[in-house]
Amino acid sequence: MPLFYALLSGKYPCLSRSEFISLLEFYEGNIVLELTNTTIFEVEDETDAINIQVRSSTIKEVGRVIGIIPSKGEPLFFKYCPNGKIYIKPHRIQGFLKSLDGNALVSIALSFIKKNCIESRKEDKKTVRVIAADGVLIIGELLSDRGKGDIISQNPHNLPFYKPGALNFWFARLLVNLSISKEGRVFYDPFCGTGSLPLSALNDWKFISICSDIRKDMCYGAKRNLKTLSKVNEFEIIRADARHLPIRERSIGFVATDPPYGRSVKSLFSDSTNLSQDSLKELANILDFGGKIVFSLDRNIAEKLIIPEGLKIKSRCPMYVHNRLTRIIMVMQKVE
Repeated sequence: MPLFYALLSGKYPCLSRSEFISLLEFYEGNIVLELTNTTIFEVEDETDAINIQVRSSTIKEVGRVIGIIPSKGEPLFFKYCPNGKIYIKPHRIQGFLKSLDGNALVSIALSFIKKNCIESRKEDKKTVRVIAADGVLIIGELLSDRGKGDIISQNPHNLPFYKPGALNFWFARLLVNLSISKEGRVFYDPFCGTGSLPLSALNDWKFISICSDIRKDMCYGAKRNLKTLSKVNEFEIIRADARHLPIRERSIGFVATDPPYGRSVKSLFSDSTNLSQDSLKELANILDFGGKIVFSLDRNIAEKLIIPEGLKIKSRCPMYVHNRLTRIIMVMQKVE
């Protein structure tokens, strides 16, 4: 299979790596080499590599690997050449290889390509990246670096139905991407709120989506948002207590949710920790084998959470929000 590189987020390195792994597993690819904020991977089709970047919340760019130049040893050429005129753009990860300035990086990449590739006469202009990371240079043709500005700029305040605490669309996409698996087709969120998570599952992945909430007004509001904004009409909204779900065992493929906490919980439940614990146990029963549960929790709640038997933790990533809130994003998978 051809080799590709992915440039991950430096702001959320743990979350970006987890999102990348989840998407790569969905497209049945493999990791070849992991470096700081950069991963070399293989996947069958170039289109799949591009989709990994386009569908993500945190992956900055992907490209086709031309060669790797280690600090010691022989350079590696992967028998791939850009087909067109090239523009070489350097990128340095966390100050690696400071002894080489930008011009030196460009010169090294250009010499490598001239040595191994026949000059193309095509007029198409190709961007070639030379990435300095962990003592190696990665030379690759840029395939996709679609920015995340569009989804970041979408304000949940503009939803047809809005309530304070509504998830922004960037974060909703991230949680859904962390939850996806090749086997499942049904997505579920037991704390529907304004419906941002099922909306992402519908619009980004066209998955059948179910969400529930114990509050009647939230069920009504989520339904209004999904009817107005979803591109796919395969969704169901039910009123239910997340601790006692009216869903049969092993019928759900993947779950992503942001359980409520603080004062919004105390009026309906005993406390946030018990609510998260009881709902996780219930979700483990309705999840099919191989499926994943993604929980976004306050750090203090996450530290007290007991993982039910049959679930294993795939990743546990912190996400600083402000002085009073650090989220822990937990990804758990059901095993036989």
